[in-house]
Amino acid sequence: MRDIHSSVAETTTPELPSPVDLLDWLSLSLISGVGPRTLKSLLDHFGTPAAVLDAPASALRKVQGVGPKLSREIVAAREKIDAAAELALCRQHSVNVLIPADPAYPRMLTEIHDPPSVLFVRGEMKPADMLAVAIVGSRHATHYGTTQAERLAGSLARAGLTIISGLARGIDGAAHRGALEAGGRTLAVLGGGVLEIYPPEHKELAEQVIAQGAVISEAPPRAVPMSGSFPQRNRIISGLALGMLTLLNQELRLPGRTRNSGPCRAFPPVGTQGRPGRGLSRAHFATEPERTSQRPRRAAKPPLRPSLDRGPVSAWESPRGSSLARPAAA
Repeated sequence: MRDIHSSVAETTTPELPSPVDLLDWLSLSLISGVGPRTLKSLLDHFGTPAAVLDAPASALRKVQGVGPKLSREIVAAREKIDAAAELALCRQHSVNVLIPADPAYPRMLTEIHDPPSVLFVRGEMKPADMLAVAIVGSRHATHYGTTQAERLAGSLARAGLTIISGLARGIDGAAHRGALEAGGRTLAVLGGGVLEIYPPEHKELAEQVIAQGAVISEAPPRAVPMSGSFPQRNRIISGLALGMLTLLNQELRLPGRTRNSGPCRAFPPVGTQGRPGRGLSRAHFATEPERTSQRPRRAAKPPLRPSLDRGPVSAWESPRGSSLARPAAA
């Protein structure tokens, strides 16, 4: 008699997507102007990527967010976009291409509002990566900030959690290094392509991340990162994690000005993707003596003095002259 658990596993295991399906998903993701939300609207209307690519322009324009220009781009996609060449490039550089129908696609991302239609992955994502915490922070972090980021990431990695960050300068890079030094797993989510590592000085760090985790992006492998792509990237960081820790510098000094620093504004608001978040400043890492010394001291109350112009010493006033206690009139 066959084991009932193995039978259930066989019946519930999703099938791998066909090469044709993969090419259709890839073609849609490479169309300029088709972002995650527009793609979701198209799939809700037509059902499959193939049906979207085969639809006439008049039908495409009925979908919210699709205008005349974008409808023409979608109609011409099969001729203009060489998805097969893009897939060959990925295979040449050992880049895995994951679509939502793939069983290796992270289940955590399917729970957010606008999951990426395609993920390009260098390295390996494992089921254990579902137990993950994101650590992010300022690119202009202080030495103290990066030290604490490494320490925190190392402690969480040793506890069995995967560390997720964005491979940026400052806190992000420190979080990856802390996880690597602890022998744990770490995932780096990029704003550009996985073959265009940014910043360039983190190319060696990226190779180390690939060896103990993965480098991930929804952008094509050769895409150069643009400023607008980082907020899009950040929703993937928070979407992959059970929670997010943001390490904040108390103060960032730039030539001619001083301002508070931190990446919070670039990330989805806490709770919008069903993930808790916490901001940590220097005070959270201080020892008890340090906390005590950092507490603001209460100003001493002004001394009381006898009124010299109102008779008896029993009438006391503050230095500003406001009467605190006046004797009853005789």
